[in-house]
Amino acid sequence: MNKNINLYDYLTKEYNAPFSGWDFSYINGRMIEDKLSWNYKEIVENNIIGKESLLDMGTGGGEFLCSLSNLPQIVCATEGYEPNILIAEQRLKEKNILLKPIKNDSEIPFNNEYFDIVINRHESFNVKEVKRILKKGGLFITQQAGGLNGIDINTAFETKTTENIDWCLIKNIEMLKNAGMEIIEYDENIGKMRFNDIGAIVYYLKCISWQIKDFSIDKYYNKLVIMNEIIEKNGFMDFVLHRFYIIAKNI
Repeated sequence: MNKNINLYDYLTKEYNAPFSGWDFSYINGRMIEDKLSWNYKEIVENNIIGKESLLDMGTGGGEFLCSLSNLPQIVCATEGYEPNILIAEQRLKEKNILLKPIKNDSEIPFNNEYFDIVINRHESFNVKEVKRILKKGGLFITQQAGGLNGIDINTAFETKTTENIDWCLIKNIEMLKNAGMEIIEYDENIGKMRFNDIGAIVYYLKCISWQIKDFSIDKYYNKLVIMNEIIEKNGFMDFVLHRFYIIAKNI
């Protein structure tokens, strides 16, 4: 009993640990994702060369955008998650990057054919809007979390799986082609994300709130206790990591 009480206090502490922007450094080394066969940052930086304008869709706290080298002269970003907007504004202002808060992906507040390149890392998008704001010959580069990502987390907690379970490379290629875009490059990977302690799982589910929408320590405590026992026995728990990326050209 004392052990469980201590575990509960520990999980509560982990759940309440601060999270801002899109910064998961709190669980660095405690949650480890398989290395992908591509490097999204390198792909973006290689395609920035010679471009005059760039949009980062769903910039989070602006962390990734500010990490890029040799940004074009015109750089803008969008963000729809309210807690991230102020964080992103403060960070991007230092680099003279314009942030536009948005309410949905169907209304991006920029003129037609405005950008040479639109990047999107793990953000939803409306393909018609992406095509509208891209110049002819402009590039759309996206890395997405696939519909199978963490599906076994939902299984472990006996909760409904994501509504977008069919979100995959093939579906996105078809969607982009149907919108009149040319597919230049792509890849897909199904691997694992490894959690080395139960606190990292709790923190992850607090941050990725759409994975288990009603997640709380109290509601799922019994399952967390069992997961903790498995981690103590094996040293870790693995779950599905699903990623894909696409480079598409507006033709």
